[in-house]
Amino acid sequence: MRGEPEVIGAKWTIRLGDLSERHRIEVRCFRCNRVGVLYPDRLRKLRIMQLKRKHRWAPSSDDHWREMVDHVRVAELEKVLRCTDCGNRVNNSLRVTKLPPHA
Repeated sequence: MRGEPEVIGAKWTIRLGDLSERHRIEVRCFRCNRVGVLYPDRLRKLRIMQLKRKHRWAPSSDDHWREMVDHVRVAELEKVLRCTDCGNRVNNSLRVTKLPPHA
């Protein structure tokens, strides 16, 4: 349909590095059905900050961490996402969409 976001494929085949600013990750909570939207750039920055805090002994350059985060598959994010309304972490689903060109 015209004007609708396009689902770009299976979540286990897509890596964070494959996503551009036109992509969105829609997450649906299994318990309360809340739908949230994640932006790839923001998600990358948050993940890099988490890894830096966890691995203080590793190199501090962002290039090292960005390379690691870009290889993370989108399906792996389901394990670490939590609903902001009810706090559920189990069985949440996500899909990757691409915005239409005129949006």
